[in-house]
Parts: sequence; C-alpha cells; structure tokens
Amino acid sequence: MSKAVLDDPDTVLITELTKRRPGRPVADMPKIPVSIRLSPDVLDHYRSSGRGWQGRIDEALRKSMQLETQNGRPDVATRRKKRA
Repeated sequence: MSKAVLDDPDTVLITELTKRRPGRPVADMPKIPVSIRLSPDVLDHYRSSGRGWQGRIDEALRKSMQLETQNGRPDVATRRKKRA
C-alpha cells in the first residue's frame, strides 16, 4: 500500500471493518436469563401473539413495577437479600 493512501484520513483498512462481530449490538443494560414458572394460560396468551413474547412479558412486569412504585408500595428488591 502506498504512503499516500495510508496518510489519507478517509482511508479505512479492511481489517478495521471486519473486526466487528455480526449480530445484535451490545445492549446498554443486558437482560439476565432466569427461569420462572408461569400459569399455562398466561404463557399461552403471550406465546399466541407471536415472536417477542418474552419481551412483552418483560414490558408487562415493568409496567406493574412502575405502578407499584407510583402507589407508594415499598420496593421489594431492596428488602430482600440477593440470591447467589
């Protein structure tokens, strides 16, 4: 490669483009995989609406959490010891 090409600020080496791994970008707040037990009718309801059912359950739980904190209920997470 010539010196002029390397000195050009607009030059991007191919190796720099291929360093990124394919797939989703890294999330700012990655979700934590857990195992929970749900009633069959609840699970059927969310699964029947197609892909993204886990995200919809997450959103429903988030809304419930926000309602609880708005209504002055104590944050249960601060009262419990963290599990190992």
